[in-house]
Amino acid sequence: MASTVMFHPCFLVASILSNYFIGLLATAASNGGFTVELIRPNSPKSPFYNANKTFTGRLNKYYPNALQS
Repeated sequence: MASTVMFHPCFLVASILSNYFIGLLATAASNGGFTVELIRPNSPKSPFYNANKTFTGRLNKYYPNALQS
């Protein structure tokens, strides 16, 4: 027995438009257009990075239960 999956028309329109705009952004970025670099908060490039903390201090901040036995 074959089953069919129905999607809401708004979902289909939104997915088609998002694919279109992602394609436009990728094309613009490859031509020297607008680009964004995503930086994690625990990266040395981040303004929130605390260089005074040790590796274990940063590990304990992001994973508080990781160092407990």
